[in-house]
Amino acid sequence: MHNYKIETERVRYKHNFKFIYVFVILLVCIPFQVKAQRTLSRSMKITLKKTNITLEEVLGDIERQSKFLFIYDNDVDLKQQVSINVKNETVEGTLNKLFAGKNITYQVKERHILLSSKQKENLLQKKRISGSVKDAKGEAIIGANIVEEGTPANGTVTDLDGNFFLSIAPDASIRISYIGYVEQKLNTIGKTNFHIVLQEDTKALDEVVVVGYGTVRKRDLTGSVSSISPNSFKNQPVTELSQILQGRAPGLSVSNVNGSPNAGAKIRIRGANSINGGNSPLLVVDGVTTSSTPAPNDIESIEVLKDASATAIYGSRGANGVIIITSKKGKWGTPQIEISYNHQYDRVPKKYDLLDAYDYAVYYNKSTGTNYFSEADLSRFKKEGGSDWQDIIFRTGHKNTVQASLSGSLNKSRYYVSTYVSDAKGILINTDSHSYHVRTNVTTEFNKRLHTSLVVTAGKSSNTNGNLSTGGSKDHPIWNSLIFSPTVSIYNEEGKYNRNDPVGSTMLNPYMYAMESRNKPSSYFYAANGDMQYKLFDDLLYSFGFGIHESVSMGQDFTSTYLSSVSSAGKSTSHGSSWEVHHLLNYTKSFRDMHHLSALAGYEESYSSWDGFSARASDLAIESVGYDNLSLGNVHSNSSYWGEGSLRSFFGRINYDYKSRYFFTGTYRADGSSKFRDKNRYGYFPSFALSWDAAQEPFVKNWNIFDQFKVRFSWGQTGNQAVSAYSTLSSLSYTTYGYGTDVQHPGYYPSSPANKDLKWETTTQKDIGIDISIWSGKINLTVDYFVKQTKDLLMPKQLPYYNGGGSTTVNIGEMRNKGFETSLTCYPIEQKDWNWNFSMNFSTVKNKIISLGGDKKIYGSRYAVGTLNSSPFVLIPGESMGTFWGVKFLGVWGTDEIAEAEKFGNKPGDSKYEDVNHDNKITADDYQIIGNGYPTFSWGFNNSVSYKNIGLNILLEGVHGQDVFNLTYATTAAITGDARTITLKEPVENIWSPSNQHSIWPIHSSSNVNYMNSSKWIQNGSFIKLRNVSIWYNIPKKVIKFGEVRLSLSGQNLLTLTRYKGFDPEISSTGHSDTDLSLDFGVYPSPRSITMGISFLF
Repeated sequence: MHNYKIETERVRYKHNFKFIYVFVILLVCIPFQVKAQRTLSRSMKITLKKTNITLEEVLGDIERQSKFLFIYDNDVDLKQQVSINVKNETVEGTLNKLFAGKNITYQVKERHILLSSKQKENLLQKKRISGSVKDAKGEAIIGANIVEEGTPANGTVTDLDGNFFLSIAPDASIRISYIGYVEQKLNTIGKTNFHIVLQEDTKALDEVVVVGYGTVRKRDLTGSVSSISPNSFKNQPVTELSQILQGRAPGLSVSNVNGSPNAGAKIRIRGANSINGGNSPLLVVDGVTTSSTPAPNDIESIEVLKDASATAIYGSRGANGVIIITSKKGKWGTPQIEISYNHQYDRVPKKYDLLDAYDYAVYYNKSTGTNYFSEADLSRFKKEGGSDWQDIIFRTGHKNTVQASLSGSLNKSRYYVSTYVSDAKGILINTDSHSYHVRTNVTTEFNKRLHTSLVVTAGKSSNTNGNLSTGGSKDHPIWNSLIFSPTVSIYNEEGKYNRNDPVGSTMLNPYMYAMESRNKPSSYFYAANGDMQYKLFDDLLYSFGFGIHESVSMGQDFTSTYLSSVSSAGKSTSHGSSWEVHHLLNYTKSFRDMHHLSALAGYEESYSSWDGFSARASDLAIESVGYDNLSLGNVHSNSSYWGEGSLRSFFGRINYDYKSRYFFTGTYRADGSSKFRDKNRYGYFPSFALSWDAAQEPFVKNWNIFDQFKVRFSWGQTGNQAVSAYSTLSSLSYTTYGYGTDVQHPGYYPSSPANKDLKWETTTQKDIGIDISIWSGKINLTVDYFVKQTKDLLMPKQLPYYNGGGSTTVNIGEMRNKGFETSLTCYPIEQKDWNWNFSMNFSTVKNKIISLGGDKKIYGSRYAVGTLNSSPFVLIPGESMGTFWGVKFLGVWGTDEIAEAEKFGNKPGDSKYEDVNHDNKITADDYQIIGNGYPTFSWGFNNSVSYKNIGLNILLEGVHGQDVFNLTYATTAAITGDARTITLKEPVENIWSPSNQHSIWPIHSSSNVNYMNSSKWIQNGSFIKLRNVSIWYNIPKKVIKFGEVRLSLSGQNLLTLTRYKGFDPEISSTGHSDTDLSLDFGVYPSPRSITMGISFLF
């Protein structure tokens, strides 16, 4: 057609409505054939009597009386006055009368009537082209976009048979595009009919890589960057970013530290660099740093920036690596709607093998030498069973996810609107989560020089009892369910809770604890970011970008007298606000087709503020209102806070290559932070990289093997400012003091003295790598070796009391990470019916603490206080983070060791530990390194195979060399102050005896001591997980004429190969900590899931 486009908002909206309307009609009428267009135009009757009204109004009346849609040429005058008088006239007859003597011609195509100017048609000598668009399997592609190059408003889409018609300039080129396929550009000179075959986009996204503040061809990269294309996960029912990242990129670790519905994964790139600073990577979405990510269906591409050459452009925020996400934009052409729905079933993957009520009662009587449980009790337990607390607190979880999007264009703008809704019920009773997100993306090409984009997002989320996810404390229903006696029922004879366990656990009824917990936090946010690009000259581009983000989090919790001797409730609200702006100048120039130069200069400024308050009340007069009326409490407390911070940055980058063989990249960034003072306010972060692509040398080209054989080297520095906003200032704390009397006088003391010399952590990284691609990209290999060294670690330092006491943050210590990583991607089969591709990656990271500023040891946080008598974690120079600290378990004293056992006050059958200092006592002086939670290496394997319309995808991931401190297991297998009996089968059925001296399970005696800080409870946490298995089926287009329909069935975490004896070796009560790793104490396990999905694209 001839520059056809919809001219008014009324017609635009009507076009969208009719698109949906046609879709509904097709669902009903697929078995019936549509009559020919000329018959249709003659069968519909029009009645109109209008005098001296605009042509636009008449056409609107015709549209309402028929099922046709008018599409106008730019030169059709819609405001001209016309008159018409017809009664029961055909559409064709009406148009002939309407346009008689006017400079307008029309054509009827399907249900569209195309209007154009006769004069312009003759003057411009437009030619009319036609053709078809199919995929590699020969099936028609419905809704493919055909656009005249240079005139984006002149375009059309293919019909239900994949055919198209378009009027274009005689020498014009056309662009053909469709989601999931490689775009084509064709020259139409001398041709009017085209048979176009689009290839699936399996590798095209890898050709252009998004880097900091720009893009670069993959073959021109000098840094270490991994790309994750939607093609690698589009057939899997992923619902969050962490599921996309898992196992798909070398050097990228993604751990599910707990399995609750609202859990956030722990993400690390090339290990952790800081002890007290944050180690999470910087997240950049559409050029703006953010904490909120798009829904998986909204993601166009993901890049993982790993070495300093790639991350130094982000300066103080790039030390932990960068993840860049580009969201989807609208496509030229008519609207496309995509809807997907997934329903997920979740189950706990495994359970502890515990004693049932009968065996527990028998064991208890025997171990205590009593008849606490009578014969009648034993008979009843054997006949009726008891309480299986794991079955009671765990349930089948459900998760429903709906994602929908609308994409299209209007005149010079493209739009993409999406929404995401998720509703989940966890596998632990009384836990759930809900989230809602909406996202819009509008890009406008005003002309060849000026382009703009605007993205607006908003979301809301809430959950119930998300605080029960990580465990770590003794007040937790999962841990309690494993040590609570199976002889106790949920309710007593009066129908009230059996609150306590009379013989086993000292904790509360686990079912009561789960059901009576009331913790309901919620949050919402809204954000906007935009970009304007203006080409000042052909080789100079100016860009302005901005981003704003507002968030509010609200907490509300209530503890009844079921769970505590005194009721309490609280409410809190926190608010965060941030903005950032940047100005960029990009210069690109080529000289004599040999020298290629690009330069970037930028300025960026960001600001954030935060404030909040909380109020609590205890000893509530009435509990029924919970946290909704805190005035009912007899004791009140409240607090509030406020803070702000800012960052100002200047940066630049130069890229140069000679004959696409020799490459250089240099970056420099200066960051000024409000957190630091005077001479330390600014940090400076340089980097450079060199690479040589030997495949472009003539002597290598002649081999016809290598597409790329690039050797890379990079060096650079990045920073970390992960301290509080006012760490360089003194802070005071309130206290009272009696001066030797009973009268307390209020006052303040310096709890955190100032340190004006505080400065950035600095990470220096070296990287050497090789990129190889052979046989037209069928095999792609990347290998990297890196060394990262962080100095001036930001750590708290205790001050002596004679100097006022307290603590202050100082720069002490040094840490190193070094490792090797590789990835291999292959496309063995790419045929019409068969397609097979796979990728695999391998990574190893070795962490080492070089110095702690003179300290020999720094102990970690306390967990399960009372069960553990000290922290199980320690930092020691020469060792890595995540080191376990305790006594070494040597087994059980044997009958041939009576004399030696007596030195320790033990006897045969008691637990034996290593006496490090040989003083015949087991004390804290005998503590030593007993394990490490830091993995040695990890790997991932992603395999996809398809035949015609059916496909299979398998994702495997392995983590090896890590230990897990299984405190959950320990408390079921040993008697402690909180678990007065053993509930695990193994130590009861395999207890030590003179005839079973190889057992590790001691006898019950007053001389035996079960140390919890012991290597006995350190277990091998290595695992291989079947992360995902997905089977999908595309219903043939000849069956579903209105678009594309895909059905899928998948399983997540279906199989875990491990020697670990707990629920899941991946989870940890320490959350996202890097110094304290892999402690399992009642953590919410990751579920085993089955997901059914259906998606529509039309």
